[in-house]
Amino acid sequence: MSLSSVERDQIAREFEQNLQESGFTLDELRQQSGLDEDRFMRAFLMSERGSDPVDVWLIRALLETAVKHNGGTFTPITKLNEENRRRAAGWFGIKDRR
Repeated sequence: MSLSSVERDQIAREFEQNLQESGFTLDELRQQSGLDEDRFMRAFLMSERGSDPVDVWLIRALLETAVKHNGGTFTPITKLNEENRRRAAGWFGIKDRR
C-alpha cells in the first residue's frame, strides 16, 4: 500500500493523538517496540523514506493496546484500519489464527 504525503502526515497526527491517550512517553513507546531510535522515529513520524511498514503496524498495535489499557479512547488510524490489516496480512502470507 502506497501512501501519499498527506496520508502519512495524517497517520503521524493520529499516532500523536493516541500517544497522548496511551499514558506513555515517546521513549517508553519506543522501548516497548524494541526498535532502535532511528528506526522507531522513521515509523512514528511516517517518514517518506526508510520507514518499514511492519514497524508502522507495530506502533499502531502498541498504541491501541496501551490506550485501551489506560482507559482512553483510541483514535482510529485512517489508513491503518482492519480492512487494510487483512490486506497486509495477505500480502505477507500471514494467516489469521483465531
